[in-house]
Formats: sequence, structure tokens, C-alpha cells
Amino acid sequence: MSEKYMVSPPFTTVDNIAKVAVGMSTADVNTTLGISPYEVLSNVDGGVWMSYHYRVQEHIIPITSMAQGLDQVGPNRKPESVDDLSAQNSGALQFGDWGTLYVLYVDGVFKSSVSEKGMQLGNELQVVEGSIRNHAQEAPVFMVKGKPYTSEADGTLVSPDRRCRKQRNKRSEQ
Repeated sequence: MSEKYMVSPPFTTVDNIAKVAVGMSTADVNTTLGISPYEVLSNVDGGVWMSYHYRVQEHIIPITSMAQGLDQVGPNRKPESVDDLSAQNSGALQFGDWGTLYVLYVDGVFKSSVSEKGMQLGNELQVVEGSIRNHAQEAPVFMVKGKPYTSEADGTLVSPDRRCRKQRNKRSEQ
């Protein structure tokens, strides 16, 4: 009988990554993640980029359907399906997809991080973040035929350029 092995770099979990906070030292981040950096990518002017591997936890759920589960139904048990809410956290845990987390330390202190997936979705994430910030402001920006407008107190839409000119004119009159 021959044994089979897989070589795996040390990895952490998404749950551990979520516990990392700005201002932590490199040692604190390593302790929180439970691993040391996989590699140093850049070390320039006090800014050090390091990479860490992580894996996503997934549940192994038996593939069943209502029809397949009917023979297992009892007074305290209903058929399980991958579509049931009860199945969402059931089953055995396993580690699934791999990812790489890129971490920036400035003068030995955690500054920020981004995952490979985050870099791929970077533009989309910036649009979503901008939209959230936009709608959190007192005067959100509305796009009409590709041009930005803000609303006045009476609800009238005004071009931001026009609003800036109005404010400059008011200041110059004073």
C-alpha cells in the first residue's frame, strides 16, 4: 500500500484574517493568523509587503432531495437538502479554495491588506464603496445621461460645476 502526500504551504482561515486590525505589529498579526508570512514581496522605505496563504472553509453536505429523504422522515426529522436552510452549516468541515493575502506593514505595523480576489474585484469594490459613501452624504450625486448632478434644498438637480460657481460668486460678493 503506497501512501500519497500533498505538499501544502502553511495557511490560515478567513475567520482569522477578519481578526487582524490596523496598528497590530507583525508578531501580533502572525499570532492572530496562526502562521508566519509565506514570503516577503517588497521592502522599500519602511513599507514591507508580505504574503500569507489562506483557505476557505466549506461544509461537505450529502446531496439529497425531498424524494431521496422521504424514507428518513420521522416525527423529529425532516428530509434534508442542500437547499434547506438547516443544511447551510451542517455537514463536515473541510478546507476548500486557496487564496493569497497581501499585507502591507509600515514601520513594522499593519497598515492594510488585500486578497488576490480583492485585487481582481478592485474596480467593482471601489464603485460599490463610492456609491455607499455617495449615498451617505447629505447631497448624493445623481447620474443623468452620464453627467453628475446634486440636489438643492428644494429638490432641483444642479450640476456640481454650477453649484461651485454659485458658491464662488457668493464668496466674491461678500
